[in-house]
Amino acid sequence: MKVIIITEAGPSIGFGHLARCSAIYEAFKEVVSNVSIVLLEGSFEQAINVFKGVNLVDGQNDRERVLNSIDKEDVILIDSYLCGVEFYGKVYRRAGLLVSIDDFCRIGYPGGIVLNGLIYADILDYPTEKDVKYLLGKQYVLLRKAFWVTGRRHFNKEIQNVLLTFGGSSAVNNLMKDMIDMLLEMYSFNIHAVSNGPSFGDVKSDGRLKVSSGLNAGDMKTAMENCDLCISGGGTTIHELAVTGTPTIGICFSDNQEMHLREWKKAGFVYDIGWFNSKDILNKVKIVLEKMDESVRIKVSNKGKELIDGLGARRVVEEVVKCHGGI
Repeated sequence: MKVIIITEAGPSIGFGHLARCSAIYEAFKEVVSNVSIVLLEGSFEQAINVFKGVNLVDGQNDRERVLNSIDKEDVILIDSYLCGVEFYGKVYRRAGLLVSIDDFCRIGYPGGIVLNGLIYADILDYPTEKDVKYLLGKQYVLLRKAFWVTGRRHFNKEIQNVLLTFGGSSAVNNLMKDMIDMLLEMYSFNIHAVSNGPSFGDVKSDGRLKVSSGLNAGDMKTAMENCDLCISGGGTTIHELAVTGTPTIGICFSDNQEMHLREWKKAGFVYDIGWFNSKDILNKVKIVLEKMDESVRIKVSNKGKELIDGLGARRVVEEVVKCHGGI
């Protein structure tokens, strides 16, 4: 038996799908030797540079080869916004078990397990299907192995270190530059800007500014633990910020992030300041920064760690093994 995880990643798609696929990859590697991630769409070269240490296979332009590699004993996970119902159906008929990772009831899934580990998953209107088992809610959030165990957090009385991470989509570059300029001009913060976008090269250091690209999970965890707060996109990075207890200002970069940020705001962890392209986005950041004294940062940090325990990937693997009938 083998486990094949099918997904997509690249500048126009982002790297959130691949990040959580690498998390479930690491959890499966604890119980199965033959595990791979197949990239169906995006930039394989960029993906393999960012996510080192996983068995990443280029499946672009050859879906038939991917389908023909599936056996009746295999577990297949699909994390995609691009694959259609027909592709899911073909995989379901060939595999031992299909696991479909979903964020918003995107399509009708043919059977197997439907997994949604987002904070709002259990309020979505999923259909009742006799051939589908649902794993819904934040207890199933997929975090990379480096985030499975976190330590106690140190709090500076005043904000000293700010992390910027907007993901790998093509929309981030101008805002990242404007945000850095504003923060360096108006505050005495040390800034660590992290991006998988094409405009950032290797790690650079220039006084109070450090720019990093392609950080692995361990380095990203360290960056979060070393900052006093983070200004972040509203994707899966929010889960890593929560489990590390990193106070967060959230910015929306895509439609699917809107509800995500709204629900994290309701939960008391994220300051949601809206869309990246709003004219007053920098002013909104300044307003929130004025509120983020030590007591507020401690409160939201504790809330994040209370909501996410880091063990979701292992829970998912346990459920998959039960449904598959053992490994």
